[in-house]
Amino acid sequence: MSTTQSTKKERRRRPGIDRAMIVTAAAELFAKKGYRATSLDEVAEKLGVKKASCYHYISSKEDVLMDIFDQYYALCDKHLRSVSEDTNVPPNERLRRMVHSYVNVMTEDTNIIGSLVRAESELSPDNQKIVLRKNRELERIFERVVVEGQESGVIRNLTPRLIALAIIGMIEFMVQWYSLAGWPLPAEKVGAEFALLLEKGWLFDGTDRAGAWPRAESVGEALKEPLQKIAQLRSDLDLLESSL
Repeated sequence: MSTTQSTKKERRRRPGIDRAMIVTAAAELFAKKGYRATSLDEVAEKLGVKKASCYHYISSKEDVLMDIFDQYYALCDKHLRSVSEDTNVPPNERLRRMVHSYVNVMTEDTNIIGSLVRAESELSPDNQKIVLRKNRELERIFERVVVEGQESGVIRNLTPRLIALAIIGMIEFMVQWYSLAGWPLPAEKVGAEFALLLEKGWLFDGTDRAGAWPRAESVGEALKEPLQKIAQLRSDLDLLESSL
């Protein structure tokens, strides 16, 4: 093959886009319109190329959706695994932190998360099995911490998988309402109140506590604010005594 022919072929292979750009554009459209209602023609139009150009990098719309699922599970791993495996932290505290971490998954890239709403049922049977297997792996990350907490007596002896599913289901439903106009609460507030609901339920316990997070890393940090107030009171008393 001549150099000229090789160059022309290379240009045909690289129409100015790549697979990552296709996935990003598709995720935005899937999140806005839904997976079923979005066509590859629309993805190509959004990228300013012909649909045929996309087929240099993908084989189908489902191929793109599976890439988005992979990005979602990568986010889960990034946010959850190190927290769940930190054995220097008690399991009940780890579970609280995992609630916050999973809320961060739901809010870090709303296009990725939004594009997956009701999309799982659109997959082929083989790809559904892949997604179900990865979902089960996600459940087990929570279950392992639950079981460890039960064994150490800090988590109630309920069915570990049900506890895991309750946590996951509550947080995943955020995608249905979190990005509504005028509604997006800070992720840290959502995580705090979810953690409190999951840990304590909704019965009033006589306190004004507004969340189970953030939590102090040490006794010194926990007492920092009251000690500052005490110091200020002592200073005020000293000034008062010196003026008498």
